[in-house]
Amino acid sequence: MPVRLIIEGNSVYEIDEECMERQKMRKNARGAAEAGAAAMRCRKTGSGTKVRER
Repeated sequence: MPVRLIIEGNSVYEIDEECMERQKMRKNARGAAEAGAAAMRCRKTGSGTKVRER
């Protein structure tokens, strides 16, 4: 398991790089899904809507 150590003063932090990669992949997948949903909303509201004037 790849691990990165960060030493800051008297503190030592252990970073699990595999976990960080999984989080990054989930975030990218979520962002892509949200971007696709936003594009669908734009196309849905932009096409075929007509406003009638009175």
